[in-house]
Amino acid sequence: MSVFSNDRRRSVLKASLVLAATGLSTITVSPANAQSASLVHPFQSYVVGANPDMRMVQKPDGTIYGTTEYGGRYDKGTIFSISPTGRFETFSCGEIMADDLPSATYPVNPNGPLTLGSDGSIYTIAGGYTGEGGNTGYGDIVKIAPSGELSVIYAYDHSKKGASSPGPGLVLNSADGHLYGLAYAGDPTAKSGVYRLSADGSMTFILEFTDAMGSGPIGPPVFRPSDNRFYLRMATGGSNGDGTIVKFSAAGDYSVIDIPDIQPTPSNVRLYQSPLTLGKDGNIYGVATVDKFASRGVIFKVANDVWSIVYNFPGGADGPFPVNSLTAAADGFLYGATTNNIYKFSPGAATVTPIYTFTNNNGDYSTVNDFFQSASGVFYGSFKDTPYPGRGSIFKFTTGGAKTTVVSFDKDGTTPLAPLLRGLDGNFYGVTYTGGKYDKGTIFRQSLDGAETVLYHFGLDPLVGVNPVGGLTQTADGTFYGTTHYGSIYKFNLPVAPALTKVTSIYKLDSAHGYGPRAALIVGLDGNLYGTMSSGGASGGGNVFKITPNGVFTILLEFTSAATGLHPYCTLTQGANGTLYGTTLQGGVNDQGTVFALTPAGAVLWTRALTAAQGASPRQGLVFGHDGNLFGTASAGGAAGLGTVYKVSTAGVVSNIFSFTASTGGHPYSPLTSGPNGVLYGATTSGGPQGYGTLYRVTSGGPSLLYAVDGWIGARVSTGLTFGPDGNFYGTAQSGSQSGAGSVFVLDVNIPAIDRFNTTAGKGVTIVILGTNFETATSVTINGAPASFSVLNDNRITAVVPAGAASTGNIVVTTPNGTSTKGTFTVAPAPTMTGIHPGSGHVGAAVSLTGANFTGVTSFLFNGKPAQFTVASPTLIYTTVPQGATTGPVKITSPGGTATSSISFQVTP
Repeated sequence: MSVFSNDRRRSVLKASLVLAATGLSTITVSPANAQSASLVHPFQSYVVGANPDMRMVQKPDGTIYGTTEYGGRYDKGTIFSISPTGRFETFSCGEIMADDLPSATYPVNPNGPLTLGSDGSIYTIAGGYTGEGGNTGYGDIVKIAPSGELSVIYAYDHSKKGASSPGPGLVLNSADGHLYGLAYAGDPTAKSGVYRLSADGSMTFILEFTDAMGSGPIGPPVFRPSDNRFYLRMATGGSNGDGTIVKFSAAGDYSVIDIPDIQPTPSNVRLYQSPLTLGKDGNIYGVATVDKFASRGVIFKVANDVWSIVYNFPGGADGPFPVNSLTAAADGFLYGATTNNIYKFSPGAATVTPIYTFTNNNGDYSTVNDFFQSASGVFYGSFKDTPYPGRGSIFKFTTGGAKTTVVSFDKDGTTPLAPLLRGLDGNFYGVTYTGGKYDKGTIFRQSLDGAETVLYHFGLDPLVGVNPVGGLTQTADGTFYGTTHYGSIYKFNLPVAPALTKVTSIYKLDSAHGYGPRAALIVGLDGNLYGTMSSGGASGGGNVFKITPNGVFTILLEFTSAATGLHPYCTLTQGANGTLYGTTLQGGVNDQGTVFALTPAGAVLWTRALTAAQGASPRQGLVFGHDGNLFGTASAGGAAGLGTVYKVSTAGVVSNIFSFTASTGGHPYSPLTSGPNGVLYGATTSGGPQGYGTLYRVTSGGPSLLYAVDGWIGARVSTGLTFGPDGNFYGTAQSGSQSGAGSVFVLDVNIPAIDRFNTTAGKGVTIVILGTNFETATSVTINGAPASFSVLNDNRITAVVPAGAASTGNIVVTTPNGTSTKGTFTVAPAPTMTGIHPGSGHVGAAVSLTGANFTGVTSFLFNGKPAQFTVASPTLIYTTVPQGATTGPVKITSPGGTATSSISFQVTP
């Protein structure tokens, strides 16, 4: 599912941070250092919407709008938009709107097609069939202004004539600019009819339906500019009871076009309930479904006030039973759907051509809403339901029949308990513990632009297992590895085609060898995978294990007693010398948990029992800081009993560096993450100003509170943060957000990140440094020496290699938000010339140049004229005098700089 939800209760998702730390225990307001966090994706897409209804519409800016009748935060439906770049956003209907609108005037259950008004606003009906919404509970007319603001401009009132039980949708009269719609009831007559809606929200009843017109209006009507008339289909009535077409003007005068008998017995006739369509040829078209096997439906036309059948569906390849209205396309064809395909109808040839066949494998279903053709020529449509779990989807297709699902309103996953993994392709990958088709968890991909795709639904294969707790790991060949809490160690590769990923179990878990892995695997220096089991094994205390990419499993360390520790929940960390470091949740002489070190062969180097003062019950592993020590979080203990950040030397010396308090956050379940600036970042699951936890960083002066989690971006952040290519951190929240099912969020810290640069240049030469978050750069150093520089934009800096730069080293960019270091940069020596032989010659003559540091020379000029050349050695270059050369100096350029001859080369005739 590709989705980015943005409830309009908050017009801006980025919440301002109001707190920053100035010391170990004092937190003060410091807006200058404020950070912000944004919701990227809320899990459980029923909240995003369910059961999309009716035709969509496109605004001049290219944005497409539509509705879902159900779903949303209060299951009262949504109004959604799809940007020209494919970004999907929803505006929840229901009680949430009461924050912005007067009491009881919030829209619910939008169930009409959207209409673009002459003022550039979009209009639709909400609550027309549900008996909800509005001041009197009889539905609303909803307006979306060009600015994107949503408002109710009319609340239906059953005490007024024709102002109750609104019919679906409105139609624009291009002649007078007003909107027209249907009312199915209303006092005092309880008659249905047509009303006119003005821009100020005032309503005028213009036409009351009579028995002679027929009954069961199927709206909205269609407006034909050529005769300035509306055409409306009636489901029943007329001479044969098969329905009528009512033709009427804005003034309310009308005439009736009778539908002749389609079948000998009227009771066998079932006209499909869909509105009419204006074709590009100026005629009115519609579809009807007939139960007799002799006919599986018809396409009819109204021309010169005469109704006629123009096509009979035979029920073969053309498809039986048309199930939505026709859509007039720019190519002159009319597009529609039957119960098993999408087709196009040629009015001139009266032929139907199927262009796409529905299959359950593609999430198709027979309940197809009306199509809409965008300005680009692509059609958008929706299934009100889908085979499972039945909440519908939005799709698009081309005139050639190429179909793509845009949004599937399934439960895409709930309760993410693992950190995100930044894949080799730059996207983020993660797992959810529950949700998905079988409510056993999912594997998903999250792009930086907010697009989320479910790759796998756990529960599909019992060998793979269910309910993943630990995150994903990717090896250099692109293969992903993960664990399920109940089941196995598995692997997968990304699908080549847009289909669900094939996940394969490589090792089945059992109690004898350990079970309940709670953390991601790591890829060891030897290419094998290493991890921990939280329980099971010889004494039930869990273990440390190694597994090859092919599934050969070896237990390295059994946790058998309180002395060694019990129940590791951690991801392991490996040092440069191969040593593995980790933690246990319990055990040790104080039963507060332990930290340990062992070799890849399983030999224990040391074990340290934690004390309550140092920190208790560490639920995550350790991470190396830039000073060579290891750092971790303890979920309990410390001065306030709310957890700590502690430090461990590689020799096993443990020290508390900070105790959490209620104001700074409590019970950190997530590991620390090292940023490119050498600073450690983490999260707490509780406490802080909002009570939902905090996002923080650890500096030499103590922790800084970066963001007070507010429940909107999520709550209970129990997983680690992942650094993204945009210089910000991405994470998952276990709960909270729109549905309480968790989220993916981004913490905007604007840390500078160097991507690449010219790796070799001479002193005094200008180089280009590319990356992110450079706009506020305060200094650039090259190989240890300060460099003069210019910030061209947020992603590009030019810097001059300083005279004091060492021969090799790193480039460092510093901003108020941090420092980014990347190497290696090499100072190239400047080229020098000692002689040119001969000193003169004609065009085409051979010339040699002697000197030093010629390696990497990129150009050779005779008085500005480029010449072809060969670098024979660092001290010798061969060339020929080029065509067009004139007398003047010789110049060469290399990464180290330029060299120009002190005498002129004479070009002879």
